[in-house]
Amino acid sequence: MSRSKRTKQKNTRQPQIRGLIRLPDWWQKIAHRLDWAGHLAERWEPSFHTGWLALTAVAFPLLLILLAFLLTSFR
Repeated sequence: MSRSKRTKQKNTRQPQIRGLIRLPDWWQKIAHRLDWAGHLAERWEPSFHTGWLALTAVAFPLLLILLAFLLTSFR
């Protein structure tokens, strides 16, 4: 029996990936949501020339934030 067969061991260690950055879970969730928002923006881009969709996409979140401030001020 040759020496290489006798000393051969099974590699149970996981391979190390160089340059991999481990981010916290909350950061990965934010990045996933931003990816989703970017995908929607790319889908809606042909409709932006009308102006209504762009106005709605900007104004609606702002109105929701203002509504949240109003509701919390009454508490």
